Amino acid sequence: TESECLESTGALEVTLLLGATVLGEPVAVDLATLPHLVIAGGEKTGKTTLMHSLILSLLTYLGLYERRLVLIDVEGGRDFAAYEGVAQLLCPVIAERQKGLNALRWLVKEIDRRRGLLAALPDAKTFSDWNRTVRAALDEKTPLLNPAAAHAVLKPLPRLVCLVHDVADLLTGPTKDAEPLLRTILENGADVGIHFILMTSAPLRKALVDWVGLCPARLALALSERQASESFLGTDDAVKLVRPGDLLFRRSPAHCVCLLYTSPSPRDAHES
Repeated sequence: TESECLESTGALEVTLLLGATVLGEPVAVDLATLPHLVIAGGEKTGKTTLMHSLILSLLTYLGLYERRLVLIDVEGGRDFAAYEGVAQLLCPVIAERQKGLNALRWLVKEIDRRRGLLAALPDAKTFSDWNRTVRAALDEKTPLLNPAAAHAVLKPLPRLVCLVHDVADLLTGPTKDAEPLLRTILENGADVGIHFILMTSAPLRKALVDWVGLCPARLALALSERQASESFLGTDDAVKLVRPGDLLFRRSPAHCVCLLYTSPSPRDAHES
């Protein structure tokens, strides 16, 4: 199916609870299969609330050592402040553009490092297969060794989920080095368990249009311009959304959009 109900989240590797259908049925998707997600919406349409909803679903279903989060908000980190100190964070909340660029550079290096580790087990066809093989060997007390690193013991790698709010702020600084880093991660990260959730209020900005095609999975809240909706979703339906929190989900260009609604609260972040 194109989406999974709440009762099926146990089968998902990286569970994202998107909200509910118009009939009130909960809807979740597996970020591992998307494998990235871009969110667009105008001012006061519920973007921050939606981001909190996605973060809370990640915190609820993330195993501490199986999946880790990187949160980037280069406009001071205010929107992510509630999550500072949460155990699933790979690093403190990133609140400055330069530190955000450094995080992207680290992720590019991490892709290369992980590729080397996955190459140690050529029979493992996917990142999930590699982790299952390594974990099974550890459980059986027969750990696998990495021949490229002085025969160090191979250990499971956590999936990394990087959330950026607002990605346009990261891309439109005085230097243009963010876009090639972002493109590299979008093109190569999913194969080694690295995923992006990117939010923007400016889907028509050229810096975004140039690479957004690398992310077929889209969530749209209300957009004021028909051109923005058609460019982002392939339909003008996003201009017809009325309530803050109403949104449209497009899994791929061939997947019909679905009307959803979300209204979470972030106050329980440290209890998730």
